[in-house]
Amino acid sequence: MMKYLVNTIEGGHLALAADALGLHWVALGDTEQELVAAVTKQFGAHSPMRVGPEDPSRSWLDTTLLNGFIKIANYIHGRTDDLLDLRLHMQGSTYQRRVWRQLMGIPRGLTLTYTQIATSLGSHARAVGSACAANDLAVVIPCHRVVPKQQGDFKPGEYRWGPKWKQRLLMMEGAIPSPDPS
Repeated sequence: MMKYLVNTIEGGHLALAADALGLHWVALGDTEQELVAAVTKQFGAHSPMRVGPEDPSRSWLDTTLLNGFIKIANYIHGRTDDLLDLRLHMQGSTYQRRVWRQLMGIPRGLTLTYTQIATSLGSHARAVGSACAANDLAVVIPCHRVVPKQQGDFKPGEYRWGPKWKQRLLMMEGAIPSPDPS
C-alpha cells in the first residue's frame, strides 16, 4: 500500500510517497494544498493514504516516510549531506535512470550543464532536460544541480518544482552565492 506525508519545512512544504519498494515521490511546494493536489495528480485513482506525523497506529512504512522526511528536510536546511541510505524506487525509462544515476554523482556545491551531462552519456542536452523534468524524487536525485550553459548573469533554468526552489537549493549547497542583503 502506498502512503504519503506532507509537512512544513522552512520556506514551504515537502511531500513524500512510499510503499514497501521505497520512496516513489519527493516533491517541494509552497503550500500543503498544492502538494496534496500534486499527490492526486501524480497517482490518480490509486492515490496513496495520507500519514500524519502524530498517527498513533504508525507502521514501519509510516516510520520510513517520517525518517525520510526528517533526513530530506535536514538536507534542505543544510544540517546533513547524507541522503545515500534512502531506499528509492526510481520509475523511468532506462535512459532516464542512466541520467538520474549520473546526477546523483554530482557533488554538493557543484553544477553541470545539460550539455556536459549529455556529452558524458553520448546523448543530447534536450534529452537530459526531459529526463530531469521526469524526475519524481526532488532533492534526492539532484536535478537542481543541472543548469543551462551560462552567458552573463547566472540563470538557474527550469525546475519541476519551480525556479525559486532550484535557486534556493543551489544557494544552500553553495553552488551559487546568496544574494547580497545590503
